[in-house]
Amino acid sequence: RNYFYGRWMQHGGMFPDRQIRFFRKDRGGYDDKISLEHLVLRGDIEDLQQGVYFDHYSSPTIQHHVRKLNRYTSAAAREKLKIIRKVTYLNLIGHHVVIVLKTLILRRGWQDGIHGCITAMFAGFYNFGKYAKAYEILKSVSSGSGGNHGADRL
Repeated sequence: RNYFYGRWMQHGGMFPDRQIRFFRKDRGGYDDKISLEHLVLRGDIEDLQQGVYFDHYSSPTIQHHVRKLNRYTSAAAREKLKIIRKVTYLNLIGHHVVIVLKTLILRRGWQDGIHGCITAMFAGFYNFGKYAKAYEILKSVSSGSGGNHGADRL
């Protein structure tokens, strides 16, 4: 169960949130230590018993959430630049709007009240921030003011 700002988020695609949370260090790890997105494991994966949940207190405050988003969007921009060479208006605006609407309406985030609205906006902002930072890196590279896709600047 994911908690944002002290509240359990039951909608918006946040519950159930099946994630691998525990593993033996000698049986796996992350292949990318910066973004922590790609977990590689050897062995079986098991679920917790039915009705037993792991409580994940993701962001206790909005300020904490913003700081976390800043770190994550920087890492995500570097990852995105491994597969794209251009950022368009559609990347900046379209992904943000689609994620907000998907979270609020299709996944019923509105049922979590103001908390659901805030987390939906941040979910969209994550995509906006990722592409905006990728754009900034590309711009610095094209102007000659950065190397290595400017990733060291984020």
